[in-house]
Amino acid sequence: MHPTWQSRIVRHADVAPGDLLSHPDNIKIHTEEQEAAMVALFARVGWAAAVLVSARTGRIIDGHMRVNVALRQNAPTVPVDYVDLTDEEERKALLYLTRLPQFAQLDRINLADVIDQVSAGDDAISKMAEAFARSSGLLRAQKLMAERETPQFMDIVIGDFTFQISWPEYIHWRMGIQDICKTRKPTINAEIRFRLGL
Repeated sequence: MHPTWQSRIVRHADVAPGDLLSHPDNIKIHTEEQEAAMVALFARVGWAAAVLVSARTGRIIDGHMRVNVALRQNAPTVPVDYVDLTDEEERKALLYLTRLPQFAQLDRINLADVIDQVSAGDDAISKMAEAFARSSGLLRAQKLMAERETPQFMDIVIGDFTFQISWPEYIHWRMGIQDICKTRKPTINAEIRFRLGL
């Protein structure tokens, strides 16, 4: 652990979901579709992350939907990590645990591979993966790629120097650039020149 970063986790326990309190400042709203997907994941994977709860107030910091699903499915207990936070720190944690994952950019090549692997032979997971792919723009990108002939290799020209890379490597690199720069050609060109040290 970083020498100046304090761990606020004070203990772990298995707790009856009915004993946990929803946070009055919770800013997440989950749909029935999301809860159904969570039930499917619990059935196939189980608990992979503990619910985060304030040791001082007993209020949920992260995991409201998991607790709601556990209550509806009559689960006797849920895994809980208790954290020692002030009221102000609770609100900060609610905010950054919600917002930071949304700022993350998706590697759409790896996303496509993961979705293909987890979707095989499982209708519930396939539906969830398809919904995620649709919301991330992956399906549109795949459709556009399928509508045109795909080369095996791509020529890269930098000044007088030309070299070849495979088409998947090229797409992976190009999508990474576009996720950062969107579709603004001057920004993309500047980013490429920066990465090449030009």
